[in-house]
Amino acid sequence: MEATKPAEIQSTVEIVEVASTNIARIGYDAAKQLLFVKFVGSGWYAYRDVPADKHKEFLESESKGKHFHAKIRPNYLFAKVLADENDVPNAPPEE
Repeated sequence: MEATKPAEIQSTVEIVEVASTNIARIGYDAAKQLLFVKFVGSGWYAYRDVPADKHKEFLESESKGKHFHAKIRPNYLFAKVLADENDVPNAPPEE
């Protein structure tokens, strides 16, 4: 069995740039239900066990910052994560 390369793992993350004063980019790994948020002037954070419909609601929200603070931040566990040389976030360590 061949080992999975990091680039192959990261290729499952769909990343979208968003218009927001607080949030620069949003990424999502549907297979792992990981939501990634990159804040303006900061780094990436990964939120665990986020269903696809919650990711979609976040992307479609009028105010990304307000939606994040009301619906994402208080409801999901998170960890700060590093990104690769292409600014693609790495998955958080398993708990």
